[in-house]
Amino acid sequence: MNQRSTRAALWTSLIYALVAGIWICSSDWLLDKIVRNKEVFARLEAFKGLMFVGLTGGVLFYIVRQLIVREEQKIRELKKAEALGNLQRETLELIAGGKPLRKTLDRLLRGVEVLSPEMICSILLLDADGRHLRHEAGPSLPEDLTRIVIPTGPQAGSCGTAAFRGAPVFADDIANDPLWADYRQAVLSHGLRSCWSTPIFDGQKKVLGTFAIYHRKTGLPSENDVRLIELGTHTAATAILKARTEKTLRESEERFRTLVDQASDAIFVHDANGRLLDVNRSACESLGYARAELLQLSVLEIDADFQLDAAQQLWRDLRPGQSHIFRSRHRRKNGDTFPVEISLTSYEIQGRQVLAALARNITERAEYEDRLARSVSLLRATIESSDSGVLVAGT
Repeated sequence: MNQRSTRAALWTSLIYALVAGIWICSSDWLLDKIVRNKEVFARLEAFKGLMFVGLTGGVLFYIVRQLIVREEQKIRELKKAEALGNLQRETLELIAGGKPLRKTLDRLLRGVEVLSPEMICSILLLDADGRHLRHEAGPSLPEDLTRIVIPTGPQAGSCGTAAFRGAPVFADDIANDPLWADYRQAVLSHGLRSCWSTPIFDGQKKVLGTFAIYHRKTGLPSENDVRLIELGTHTAATAILKARTEKTLRESEERFRTLVDQASDAIFVHDANGRLLDVNRSACESLGYARAELLQLSVLEIDADFQLDAAQQLWRDLRPGQSHIFRSRHRRKNGDTFPVEISLTSYEIQGRQVLAALARNITERAEYEDRLARSVSLLRATIESSDSGVLVAGT
């Protein structure tokens, strides 16, 4: 028993003792004054005692029984609260572990249904168009109901209306609720009589979907039911937002990878020690490596002119976002080398320096520059060795 119940029991005992003392003292005095016949007095004395025992015993029984019932109810509530906490923790672990959204939401709903067996739960998600709801999870809901696509609107059952209003909609009697006119027969045919639907929001109060609870009896949610609904909607919102964030990130990464792989220049990403972290398709093709092979190498193994000390000094000098352009020679898998022009940019990601090198094959340009240099040298030698003057005129 808790402290409050202990105090109540103590006060009950004290009151009982006080009443008993007053009754015994006052009843004897009154009987002695009123009744003079000793035989009648004795019979009344016995009757008085039985009345007192019966009356006070009944009162005590009622008080103690109420205390026990209250304690049992509190124990049940504490156990249910603990079970709810465990369910939320398990669901959050599934979310953190990257489990599929449907599996996570199914686990959440099954847990709620175990705690409240009279409930049948479902979660619907709002389509990208913002006008239709589709069932994402409903492990105990009849299959034909999960296939229904519900439009949002002012009279679209509990879920469609809740999403439309952005507020909970509790239908205590589906059979007579005007909001259920279009869906009443489908739900009633499965013996479902009431539906409580609550919107699921993101951080900006934008509707993500709805959390619905069906009952086979008419009625409205109790305070405990409301707490259960709040836990379900908040936990579901966390799962939905994480799943959508991961989906957006994957799509963004896929778009970035496509753009990088379609680049004509070779792209090499490496850390401050020269270890390759990522490469694009052009980098693999230019060096003759498979991507998995290339990621096992370092800059030292693909750059024929690489000097570790000079390179690390350059990397340290580069501030985040700063670039440096230079020339070098890359070495292919077969040992051949070719000239490249490299644009090296430094980035800071999660407190760590990462360098991205954009390498362009300049073999043709280098050959042209070499031919031009030889032509200039030949022209200069011809002029210097000529005995005649040379006039250079421009137009």
